[in-house]
Amino acid sequence: MAARVVGVSLTGLERCVDAGRLPIVRRPGGREELAAEALLDVAEEVELLRGAGASRALLVEALRRLERRGLPRPRPRPNESAEELRRAYEQTTPVQRLRETAELSLAATTLAEHGARRRSSPTT
Repeated sequence: MAARVVGVSLTGLERCVDAGRLPIVRRPGGREELAAEALLDVAEEVELLRGAGASRALLVEALRRLERRGLPRPRPRPNESAEELRRAYEQTTPVQRLRETAELSLAATTLAEHGARRRSSPTT
């Protein structure tokens, strides 16, 4: 799905993930997904490249351009020390913090709705 959103090959996207060039978010239940903000950054950069007439190696070039600007930013992992988490926090802007808060709020709301549905469904 993510490759389709960006408009690149799944193989190319998987290679970038495996190489650590795109940050992964671990969801409840252990499922891993691309970080939404990183995916949007890449999609926007790929679209700019297409608009400029590029048609080959779009993902690689988009990541090169983003990396020059310090993007996509790696996401902190739960096992990082408080010092590492603080350093990562200080490197973000208020807008990035707001996006992260909105993403966490959406995740919490989704989990709460899922729990409410499970509690309200009749047991057999």
